[in-house]
Amino acid sequence: MRDHPECVHGMVVAMHDTPQREKWATGQGATESTYGWALSFNEFTPGEETDWEEMRLSSSLYGYCRSRLMALYGSRHDDTTFPARNAIATYAAAHPAPAGSSGWFLPGENELATLCFGAPANFATSESLYYYTQLSMLKEINPQIDKAAGDMLTGKYCSSSELSTTHVWRVNLAPPAMA
Repeated sequence: MRDHPECVHGMVVAMHDTPQREKWATGQGATESTYGWALSFNEFTPGEETDWEEMRLSSSLYGYCRSRLMALYGSRHDDTTFPARNAIATYAAAHPAPAGSSGWFLPGENELATLCFGAPANFATSESLYYYTQLSMLKEINPQIDKAAGDMLTGKYCSSSELSTTHVWRVNLAPPAMA
């Protein structure tokens, strides 16, 4: 809200995937949690400290904040790149987001779960309406993407949410292989 107070809140899905799958991070960023680093880092400039506090208070599950944290981490670690984030920047250069929006970013765990399953929670419980095998929201979104001549969502997608120092939260939407 601070960065884009006039924007309409909602999610937008890119109509085309990047040409290739990208690594999430390289260098030290591939083995260190950006969130954990920021919690213990004591050398932020006043502007960076303000940004970090906003990110921390906004929730670590939102992709916009996590994408900003990746940029902050990268600015302090010369050996680190975030190829997945860079691919989004390349996409954004060719497909600008509407004025007044926050721009393109990697979704957070809750955003990716909502996009695919219809809700950010209860998708691991088989009794839930949002159980992950049902892909309730994806079944509504993919036909619309197809009608607009976009790339339907299938395959593996990562979020900007780190699970550990070496893993990010992701979904695999590829159909199961036949035995």
